[in-house]
Amino acid sequence: MKRKRKISVLSLVSVLMLTLSTGVGYSSDCDTANRLAMEAGKIVRTNPAGAEIKLSDAVAICPESTALLYNLAVTYYKMGRFPDAQYQLEKAVRKDPQFAKALNALASVILADENGDQARAEELARRAVALEPSNLKFQDTLAKSIINVDEPPVTGQFKPNAVAVVIGNRDYKNSHVPAVDYAANDAAVIRQYLIKTMGFNERNIIYYQNASKMDLSKVFGVSDDYRGELYSRLKQGKSDVFLFYSGHGAPDPNTNQVFLLPTDADPESIKITGFSLDLLYANLAKIGEAKDVQSMTVVFDACFSGLSNSAPVIANASSLGIRPKLPVFSLPNAAVITSSSGNQISSWYKEKQHGLFTYFFLKSIKDTVKKGKSLTVGDIRANMLDTSIVNEYAFRLYKREQTPEIVGKMDTVLVEAEK
Repeated sequence: MKRKRKISVLSLVSVLMLTLSTGVGYSSDCDTANRLAMEAGKIVRTNPAGAEIKLSDAVAICPESTALLYNLAVTYYKMGRFPDAQYQLEKAVRKDPQFAKALNALASVILADENGDQARAEELARRAVALEPSNLKFQDTLAKSIINVDEPPVTGQFKPNAVAVVIGNRDYKNSHVPAVDYAANDAAVIRQYLIKTMGFNERNIIYYQNASKMDLSKVFGVSDDYRGELYSRLKQGKSDVFLFYSGHGAPDPNTNQVFLLPTDADPESIKITGFSLDLLYANLAKIGEAKDVQSMTVVFDACFSGLSNSAPVIANASSLGIRPKLPVFSLPNAAVITSSSGNQISSWYKEKQHGLFTYFFLKSIKDTVKKGKSLTVGDIRANMLDTSIVNEYAFRLYKREQTPEIVGKMDTVLVEAEK
């Protein structure tokens, strides 16, 4: 299936052909290539196919020239051969990461693709502007590329019986537990999406910044009584449930059982001071069955390996090689979304002031709503995993893997389509 373009022509095609001086030492072969490029430049507007032949020949005899790659990309774009244009620009910026015009052009090509990676386009545009801050065209591309996920789309939907729990645990009292820098922002923005985009009543959102173990017990119950605040808020047979947690998770080094870390937890005594994920899942399943909930979606931006983006949560967690043992959620109409797998680290996206997973989770919601489509858990899975976007950025930013896991009921609708 052909990828749609938002616009048919970019300012890219009006850029003058570059001379050969960019990124190449002069040689007799490149002298010939330069003559071919100059000939192509004279005919590119009236005979782009002829210009493409000359430029392809020029690239073949002087492949080290990033200027030739750029010129060939411009010609391909004028001919409507957008994937070929992007391919040549990708080659150019790999050869010369400081080639500002190619960075800007590549950002423009990606932005013109309805299915293009806008976050990458923004990154490329920022690099181009950093190299040439006074270039107005580069500034314009950057302005078009910026995606502000902190502004939720307003849908007008209303789910009067839906109940959410949103927790952002940023600051930990134990001096050995590092802060989760963007947990508070993650939680605050998720809360706004629930209200403005997903239709939750603000009064039906149980919201905590820096929740203690007592707070978690009050909301989710304890081992001998699951009837906490969440239970009491639900309407029999009418409620959807959404849970979001951003903060630390960690395993018990002796059993590998996994715990959420309340802000007053001591990781050296995690079995006593943590909040067991087994208990959370068990109580959520009991709540769901007792209240006959319509759906339950549980989202974690947390890693359970004992490691974190800034420092270990469990002493020597890296050398211990802990493999956390995640429980299975048994409620049939539930879905669980976790930001990473196994002993991976859930990374931060510092430039966006969010957890990496949360940023792309929000972006997935915003992009889908902008298209007027409904959004299901399965769509989130496709957006996150089929494109490997989170893993790609984790490797780009930190040279490590991060693969979200999404299991359970895929047809749960998070946002209805516009009518």
